[in-house]
Amino acid sequence: MRTLISIAFILFTITLYGQQLGNNTVYSTRLDSATSYLNISTSGYYSSNIFNRAFVDKLAFGGFISETEKNDALARTKNVNNAGGEVNLAIEYSNTNIHLIKDFGFYTRLAYNNNLGTQFTRDLYQLTFYGNTSLAQEKAILSPSAFYLRDANQFSFGLNKNNQLKVGLTLSSFNNNTGAKLTRGTFLTDTINNNLTLDLEGNYFAVDTNKSVNFFSNNAVGIGIDLETVLNIKEKGQNIHLGVKNVGVLIQRNAYQINAKGDYTYEGVEVNSFKNIGENLLTQKAIQDSIGITTKTETRTSLLPFEIYFFQVPTYKKRIELIYGFRYKNESAYKAFLYLGGNLKINKSAHISTFVSHGGYANFQWGLSAQTHFNKMYLGINSNNILGFFSDKTFGQSLGLSLTYLL
Repeated sequence: MRTLISIAFILFTITLYGQQLGNNTVYSTRLDSATSYLNISTSGYYSSNIFNRAFVDKLAFGGFISETEKNDALARTKNVNNAGGEVNLAIEYSNTNIHLIKDFGFYTRLAYNNNLGTQFTRDLYQLTFYGNTSLAQEKAILSPSAFYLRDANQFSFGLNKNNQLKVGLTLSSFNNNTGAKLTRGTFLTDTINNNLTLDLEGNYFAVDTNKSVNFFSNNAVGIGIDLETVLNIKEKGQNIHLGVKNVGVLIQRNAYQINAKGDYTYEGVEVNSFKNIGENLLTQKAIQDSIGITTKTETRTSLLPFEIYFFQVPTYKKRIELIYGFRYKNESAYKAFLYLGGNLKINKSAHISTFVSHGGYANFQWGLSAQTHFNKMYLGINSNNILGFFSDKTFGQSLGLSLTYLL
């Protein structure tokens, strides 16, 4: 959770591009078929469906979390809950006038991404903040729960046909790639018989920092395909962007993996068997033998945490226009993110949008975005949760900034 707040803190010190990343909604610079551009962008956010800003601040920076605060958070929990955050920083250059293949120009992009995502059950929250006796005589449900922490540098290069079709590759170097997933898990505290029973199935992976083979030994590397196309619906004047990002393979050398499948029961110690205390008493070997924990260090191959998205941006020709979008990221404890709203054209050079969103790591949130331009310079700012800057009772903060220069 401290990492989550670090992400939130960073968003105040950095400067989101139109077709943006992360949890924010879309604002976009209007690009015609011949437009080339240079863009510098940044975005950051954190959100949760149960932890408000006041709760998270105390987790990150210290402070006493009262029983009232814990009880309020517990009252908001569902069967499955989420919390997470992300920081993005990118520089992109696109030239549609220099044709590499037929009508295709090119684009290139450097980016940094830091993402934390968690998913946990109501019972797991209660065990963590109230202790195991709070669920005595009850079977606590621990699954489905998951945790992912990724820190990556990315380089992209691809073809761009008139800003209507983009096809490219992204190379990623992960400074950190850690994750855990509990597909089955229960925990029972039997205070009458003094038993603790654990039944679980899941896995955990991380970089093995004890290994040092070469410069890349502690990194994970990936290569993915990016594809975006724009559907122009002339009858309705809509421009709908459809795309997938980073669909490919991730290879992690010296990945430390733990897998567990089975159950463990601790039934206490007989008072007349003091010599056996310490033997098979919640020891690592006892638990490992009982629930089938296996550990290994090897090269791990998996899918990249790819994204699927679509969105409609305004044409900036009408006074009021509808906007909407969808985004989903796999292997990130990230719920399907949807938003719906409208764009208001203030004058020829200024626009403002308002929208309601649901998903990502939170429930419903209210957002605002604005854009203005001076000749060839476009400036944009948005927030998926504008109330997060005014109240510590809201469930997250979000900020995105971009600077685009049309060439």
